[in-house]
Amino acid sequence: MFQSNVQASPDYGKIKGTITWQYNKYVGTKGDVGAQIYVIPTSFSPQTISEDEEKAYFMTGKVPKNSMLFYTTADGYGNYEIDGVPAGEYCVFIISMKTTRDFTKPVPEYTKNALKPYIRNWDTIEKGTLVKLHNHVFKNVEIRSGITTIFSHDFGFTYI
Repeated sequence: MFQSNVQASPDYGKIKGTITWQYNKYVGTKGDVGAQIYVIPTSFSPQTISEDEEKAYFMTGKVPKNSMLFYTTADGYGNYEIDGVPAGEYCVFIISMKTTRDFTKPVPEYTKNALKPYIRNWDTIEKGTLVKLHNHVFKNVEIRSGITTIFSHDFGFTYI
């Protein structure tokens, strides 16, 4: 994880990065336009929001009021940026919109285990989001005051 100084208010930082994929061996790297980026405090308890708010967050990106959850999508170049993130530990969960996984196989247990602390009902989320079909990645990061945390990822080639 690379970090650099930026202007930010005293107790807040920023997270940004570039999400890419490999179009083919001739065209090469392209931005993962529309990739979904969820930023969840590691101290988050799903009981602090309603089940409907949880579904809306994971299915449409609608962030519940006063939840300390964050969401954005990658732009036309695969870039994303979320400013005003309180300093602390976060789980960053990204779903590719350009690459698929082998959806004939179940979602890996390590994905379920990593995300279960933040989700009340995994089955509902798995059925209602693109995690079952699309490649995804997650990583715990530290957001520090006045610092930009960089988290980029290349999803490589699509399964199909």
